Amino acid sequence: MDRASDTEAERIRDLFENITIEEFHDDEDSDVPTESDFSSDKTFLLAPNVLKLRSLIPATKGTASYPNKVSRSTNSKTESVISNVSQPYPTLLSSKYLDDGWTECIIRLGTNNKIKQIEGFPMPLQRPKVAAYHIKETDDIGFGMFAARRLGISDLILNERPLVLGPLTVDPDNPINMEKYIKDALDRLPDALAAKYRALFDCHTGTECAEGDGSGNSTLFGIFRTNAFRVDTLYDSEPTDDNGLYCAVGENTSRINHSCRPNALVSFHLDAFSFQVRAIRQIEEGEEIVIPYCDIMLPHKKRDAIFRNFHFECVCQSCQDPAASDAIRSTITSPSAIFKQWLDDRSLPGDYVIRHSLSQIDTMLREGMEGSAVYGEHLQAIMESYICLGDSGLASIWGVKLGRALLASAGDTKNLELMSDGHLYPYHEAWQSRMKNKSKKKRKGKKSRSQKERQVHDNEEGELGNASEDE
Repeated sequence: MDRASDTEAERIRDLFENITIEEFHDDEDSDVPTESDFSSDKTFLLAPNVLKLRSLIPATKGTASYPNKVSRSTNSKTESVISNVSQPYPTLLSSKYLDDGWTECIIRLGTNNKIKQIEGFPMPLQRPKVAAYHIKETDDIGFGMFAARRLGISDLILNERPLVLGPLTVDPDNPINMEKYIKDALDRLPDALAAKYRALFDCHTGTECAEGDGSGNSTLFGIFRTNAFRVDTLYDSEPTDDNGLYCAVGENTSRINHSCRPNALVSFHLDAFSFQVRAIRQIEEGEEIVIPYCDIMLPHKKRDAIFRNFHFECVCQSCQDPAASDAIRSTITSPSAIFKQWLDDRSLPGDYVIRHSLSQIDTMLREGMEGSAVYGEHLQAIMESYICLGDSGLASIWGVKLGRALLASAGDTKNLELMSDGHLYPYHEAWQSRMKNKSKKKRKGKKSRSQKERQVHDNEEGELGNASEDE
């Protein structure tokens, strides 16, 4: 191999060792949420369900770490000027960026300054070359987002800056402050954008906002509680709980309905200060675009308890037959234990993990669970199995599948670019580590590889749909 590729080798090793994209995952053993869990002093907003993956192959050299969270370095000087209470500050994105959206923030001063120090902030918004969706009102579900054309896996559907961003938690003794702060923020927005915020639904009163006073009419804070998504990449200091975190309300992301069998995911990008919505499976023209409001791996009882606090009932196929759906979910497990067993026990066949993960993926596809973190884990298990077996062609094919899942989940194109380059896989320290006789296996593998590659590649092409049309 060309020694000039050492830098790329370092990049691919880092990629495999530290794929650490945030996942917001409810504890399976926790109590069923109650109304008190969604009171003003609690986390009252639901989070995007994005992937967090770690290499299944243990590190054998160096001091590679596997952090649970994305690194969050803190500047002590910056932190020292942050006040204890969130306050409204001047417009974060000025009229200079009006074509890309305008965001008003209820944010601590130190955090506001940190955002403005991001290199290139705010990055221009990427948008699909051809409109991917339209918003329309229906007879049974209210407003919803629908595909304007056929969409493929990881296709960009929507990229928009939020209207208002504010703290995830509020002072339980004085929640009226949040109503005032939001009103002040809307007063600074152009009238047309402020009107779009007020037109959003408040699930706690069942109405749009009419400048309610908390006595029964919809309130600005009620709209915020109903429609905002968490922004876990923005924080005041190293958070130990939900304090210091933020959430935001987008005009069109607020119109996307929930399904426990989602076909899209939403993520927030701090450098562009925008929500991205991407497809996680093929979506046909006219099909409703739906996202998960909670961890779809939770049993039906826990999911339904969350939905009741937001005053709606999910009627997706999984929720129509909860007993069958829960039984299927109970069979889906992380591949980490089986992968470790395969690495340790050389008597197990070479495709031991691959066959297991293919079976799990097939089950998840039938149940519409591509939006779960464990789906990405099984894609990764197959990719890393082929690395250990010394098959760069199939490792790359499954790496592209994983890269597209990560792109759909977190909007990160870097992983996909690296994983699609089959020349980088032999640099992985686990390359061919599961081969008993490397030279013989390599010669045999070359003879049959093309047929296998074509079969998987054909399947991949069918899944991608019109992905090439976007961006």
